[in-house]
Amino acid sequence: MPAVNLRVRKAQEALESIQFQLRIPQRKPWADMAAKVGAAVELLGEREAALAGAPPSVAADADAALDRALTGLAGVRGAIDARDPGVTARRLGVVLADVAALEVLQAPGLVFALPRDLESLPRLTGRATVEVVVVRGPKNAPFEPAKSRKATLIATLDGYSAPVTAGAFTANALAGAYNGTKLTATGTAVLGGAGVRPGEVLPLEILPAGAFEPLYRAPLELATGELPTLPLSIYGALAMARPPGSPAADVSAGEFFFFLFSKQQAGLGGLAFDEGEFPVFGYVTGNAAALAQIAAGDSVESVRVVAGADRLVKPGAAAPTVPAVVDGEGGS
Repeated sequence: MPAVNLRVRKAQEALESIQFQLRIPQRKPWADMAAKVGAAVELLGEREAALAGAPPSVAADADAALDRALTGLAGVRGAIDARDPGVTARRLGVVLADVAALEVLQAPGLVFALPRDLESLPRLTGRATVEVVVVRGPKNAPFEPAKSRKATLIATLDGYSAPVTAGAFTANALAGAYNGTKLTATGTAVLGGAGVRPGEVLPLEILPAGAFEPLYRAPLELATGELPTLPLSIYGALAMARPPGSPAADVSAGEFFFFLFSKQQAGLGGLAFDEGEFPVFGYVTGNAAALAQIAAGDSVESVRVVAGADRLVKPGAAAPTVPAVVDGEGGS
């Protein structure tokens, strides 16, 4: 997401580097990890500076997220001192979630302008969370392990990287367009939204890693080293489908799919064969295990936007104001 408070971003980077160090199978650099925790504490401990950038309307939430992160860092340091990699990893994951929550509260809307020919389309100017309730077909066994006829998937949509595609899905969900629609399951994907906005297309939208703004109507050239910020090669990736017979520059404005990525079916480099060809705009972040159980006859009972609906900008409405970067230059 766009960095507003670089102090918080630097703390995040220090903690994420510990995650990589924990993967070292041999002797782990405990002293270096402890030093990085100390650096994060120093960065976040300057309370006023660490909270800068969060608008007054979310000041209480930002304050609470910072409190949780600082408290959690003490626990991470304790686990590092005890040389316990498992506990360190679990506690570190919780702290990083709190740091991310603070960054979301500080993040602006889009830091780039859309192409003029796309300004009439809905756009998501940040993150949103959706709840997808899947109901079993009459002939299908209940979802395991809950033995339930319904399963609830939680997905996070990334309007920072895919504003037009995420905006279309969010607008469809708010309009109830997916409610009651059938799902189709293949060995590699769960497809939905058939019949939603038939015939309407969006431009292929992909933000290359390290780029400032998305590319439109152009698949990535992986052979030249281009990679997407939002890769398809992740289990539970959420993307818009391409209508049959459509050129690579176009994707559906309504039909979507959850990608069931498997390393066994990947090509060289561990990437999906279709990487860089579909507009990924989010990921299943809750109950992804239910995806593999979806079968023919199942349907979408509802898609509900549970957070971030206020980030959807419709044609004619003003986008949220972009605040100034705090403690450094903008980025990422």
